[in-house]
Parts: sequence; C-alpha cells; structure tokens
Amino acid sequence: ALALGPGTMGLFFVICLLTGLTFGADLVLPPAILSARIGATGSAAAATRAHAGLAFLTKAALALAGAIALPLLARAGFRPAAPNPEQALDALRWIYAGLPLVLRALAIGLLIQFHRKGRI
Repeated sequence: ALALGPGTMGLFFVICLLTGLTFGADLVLPPAILSARIGATGSAAAATRAHAGLAFLTKAALALAGAIALPLLARAGFRPAAPNPEQALDALRWIYAGLPLVLRALAIGLLIQFHRKGRI
C-alpha cells in the first residue's frame, strides 16, 4: 500500500481484502493459542481472567491505534474528504501502511525470541 498511487483502485481493493483477512486472523488466533496453552498447562482456573485480559488488550490496542494515528494525521495536515497536500498523503500512507508493518515485524521478532527461550 505504501507504493500505491492514484488510479490503483484494483490493487487497493486486493490489499484491503487481504488486510481484512489478516485482521480476522489477529482476532481469532490469539484466543485459540491461549486456549491451547491453558489446556497444555492445566491452568484452567485462570482461563477466564486470561481470556478477559486478552480481550481487553485487543480492544485497547485498537483504541490506542486510533488515538495515536488520527492526531498524527491532523498534525501532518490531512483533512478527510478534502484535497490534501502530498505531505499529508505521505503521512497517511506511512501511518496506516508503514507503521503497522514495523510494529508487526517487532511483534513477530519478540514472539520468535520468547519461543526460543522457552517462555511461550
């Protein structure tokens, strides 16, 4: 999405479709993994608290993303439903496409590191 320009609506549709599928996986996989871990460790007594904590973290992350992204875009001069300068459009691309990639790569790196150390 970072490299898309005007007139690439078809590619943007494909990116939106794939992003929607991965977002669905983000919402489904963590509870499934948590359930498997709870079953493997036999800590069923903490299952309700663990699932409630995970649900809270998921919703908090989404809220925090909006609370950070929208003011950053406003500061960059982006105005919804209005003509925007190239600087504002670049900020939109990086905040909504580049930053999530960086954060996702960081999360994957941390998961790999924790897995190797036997923490997960």
